Amino acid sequence: MKTKIIYIFIGMLVILASNVGPLHSVLSLFLDLDSGHFRYSTYNGEFTFVERSKGENFAMMNRRFTELKKNTSLKSLKIYRLFSKNPLCFWRWASYFNDKRYDLPYLSWKEVRSRRGYDLEYATSYQDF
Repeated sequence: MKTKIIYIFIGMLVILASNVGPLHSVLSLFLDLDSGHFRYSTYNGEFTFVERSKGENFAMMNRRFTELKKNTSLKSLKIYRLFSKNPLCFWRWASYFNDKRYDLPYLSWKEVRSRRGYDLEYATSYQDF
């Protein structure tokens, strides 16, 4: 019985520590658990973006998307996140509540890909995948 309580306590401590600011940053830096996970697209796949490293982040995606909107006649373009909330990924739990990425509406990549109708070989500079 004592060992179960100890394991539960250690598990809760790991979950809590992986979601607290400084320790979360250190774990993310060394473990790189989210590389390539954060993907974004427009409704028809005209614009796609993947966060791969520290330089290619959410802010860069917003800048590129704003640039695309300025250079096209479609001012009503909307960006969607292609990643869902996964309760098994406990190290992201805090992000689900305070990260702007999760404020974007979710859209399945299968839906986008069916509308896009082509793969990367025809992609523009605004498409990562």
